[in-house]
Amino acid sequence: MGISAFRLHRRRLRVPGGGVERSSLFPCFNAAGEVRWVLLVNIPRAKLQLFRWAPRRFRKPVFGGLRIAEGAAGKDIVRQSDASILEGLWHFDPWWVLKEAPFGKHPAADALRATNCAGLLKPSKGRLMHQLMYARDLGKVERVVFKKGEQVHGMPWKPSLLPTAYSAPSRGRAARRRWRLAPVWGPGPRST
Repeated sequence: MGISAFRLHRRRLRVPGGGVERSSLFPCFNAAGEVRWVLLVNIPRAKLQLFRWAPRRFRKPVFGGLRIAEGAAGKDIVRQSDASILEGLWHFDPWWVLKEAPFGKHPAADALRATNCAGLLKPSKGRLMHQLMYARDLGKVERVVFKKGEQVHGMPWKPSLLPTAYSAPSRGRAARRRWRLAPVWGPGPRST
């Protein structure tokens, strides 16, 4: 059984040198779902760190919190250029932690928020994205969990769930067709 994104949000995390309260981990993955980096958001210390993913670096025992292996060194994110490592990668943060204080004004916050795919994943028509499931070692995105009405469904990860590129809202012919100028002599807008 994998680890859900909810189990990585604001949880007690054991890192080399002691425990950290209320930290969030965001695996950063490519389109194939392979995790390359893991973003640690240390909320009490207002610190952002990147850990390169490696086998046995992240462990989730049956009981207790997630653990980062001894000797694992995280790269502190201080400047916007530090976040350039994540170019071409995605993370899933439906809580938008990086918009909250004190991270909202962090120099790298905009670059990190741009990698958030929470509002962009589209399983199919009529389905709402609910969460992602990762492998127990956080090495891969395994499943996508979505809601359709009151029902919850899961499906294996597919690269087609991600957008291929950012697309701005269309301002073409379709947008012009929806808008019509009402004549001044006709009925005005209805008040509700």
